[in-house]
Amino acid sequence: MPLLLLAIENGTEEGKRIARVELQRMAKLADMVKRAPLDAQELATVLAALRFYQESGMGDPGNRSNAIHEIATNGDSVVSLDADAIDALCERLNVESSDGK
Repeated sequence: MPLLLLAIENGTEEGKRIARVELQRMAKLADMVKRAPLDAQELATVLAALRFYQESGMGDPGNRSNAIHEIATNGDSVVSLDADAIDALCERLNVESSDGK
């Protein structure tokens, strides 16, 4: 997230716009995770799916099918996660699940 804040402060107008969209998307995802906590089996499956997605190069939109791109961008309403953001999400899910949050 510090990179997103730097982009908002010092980036081009397009970079600032993308960073704001990503921060909004992250906030919505965090809210959704809080409202629908996963049990241990569900969390393990979600993490495995995210890691598979990441290892398959799906952080690059050019590597995705149209159907997967549609899901990853919520119908082109959000910017999809790149490999680094997927890694951060997995780490956050692991930390929050071990903290009991």
